[in-house]
Amino acid sequence: MKIAVIGANGQVGREVSLFLHIMGVDVVPVSRTEIGGVFLERCGLTCRYGSVSDENDAIRVLEGCDLVVDFAHPTGLPSKIRKAVKSNIDNIVRCAPQRTPYVYISTISAYGMRDEDSKMKNYFLPRTLYAGDKRHLERHALSYKKKRDIYVLRLSQVHGILQTVSHQFMEETASGNLTLPFSVNTDSYTVFCYSIAEAMINIAQGKERPGLYTFVSTPTWSWGEVYTYWARQCGGKLEISFQGNVDSERSRLRPFRNLAHFLLTPLVRLGMKHRQLILNYLLVGNYWFQERMQAEHLRRKASSEMGQGISSGGGRKFQIGKIPGKRLASLTDSRITMEEATLAVRVIIDSAVPSFDKITVTKTNPDASNEL
Repeated sequence: MKIAVIGANGQVGREVSLFLHIMGVDVVPVSRTEIGGVFLERCGLTCRYGSVSDENDAIRVLEGCDLVVDFAHPTGLPSKIRKAVKSNIDNIVRCAPQRTPYVYISTISAYGMRDEDSKMKNYFLPRTLYAGDKRHLERHALSYKKKRDIYVLRLSQVHGILQTVSHQFMEETASGNLTLPFSVNTDSYTVFCYSIAEAMINIAQGKERPGLYTFVSTPTWSWGEVYTYWARQCGGKLEISFQGNVDSERSRLRPFRNLAHFLLTPLVRLGMKHRQLILNYLLVGNYWFQERMQAEHLRRKASSEMGQGISSGGGRKFQIGKIPGKRLASLTDSRITMEEATLAVRVIIDSAVPSFDKITVTKTNPDASNEL
């Protein structure tokens, strides 16, 4: 089995490539530049270099592959991002071998939540530009479903050895004590890179039907299990307490605070607050205005951070509510099945990367895919 991983120099694509390799797949990591492939080459994988936006490159890098997985998501102005990704999708569908399934990697942000602690549900209008982009590109990928099998996977919060969010969880558990705003048994919206690799193999083997899926671990990990797992990776024990009353009160008062904010905030600030929707629906083709709005947003953000500092004392924010969408049916229980493969991937990383480089490896991420 040969699986092409486009965007393999990103955080998630990189680790998924290593798991596929451990699982016996002839994995083909695809990177636009040789610099982007250095880490995986040092881990013993052979990368193919080129851009799928170029038809000749696309034919060459996808040759002989049984599955194409697309983690890539460029940065830039909204209109240019959509145009670039649509071009990539077009070329992949046109240039990949016949009957080769295509997996477009999206994110649960496509459900439209605005903030890290927004209610988890499928919003009619996406609250951020990123969510709007993802929805638009999902539809474009699925428009080819009559030509080949198309899968769109909305990744939840991705964990793994190389994932920044996992290192943050380890830091949060370092003291041995943690307070959560809900029960430790509350279902999390997380998935491990091991399960992503497993899903790619299952799709290539025809175990899943084409379509749109929400990709969380199945069975679901609780938040207590996720935090306890990362505490154990640091060799420590974790005591988790529950603080529900204060947060419940805040939750009840939130609609009133939001209403007051909406009614009292001046029009200009309201426009800045909803800049993502404005960019997404009203000014998609206006590069000049997009640049001005992004510049103003960054200026305000920088001014706020310099004046107040970046606070880390408020704790992690969680989205509340049951995550919507259809699930993959063929996944194993990663709480049981991923241990051996994870140890094997860790050995490869430890042998390939000197200890003083490891932090750089986890944080250097030109095509970051942890929040796709």
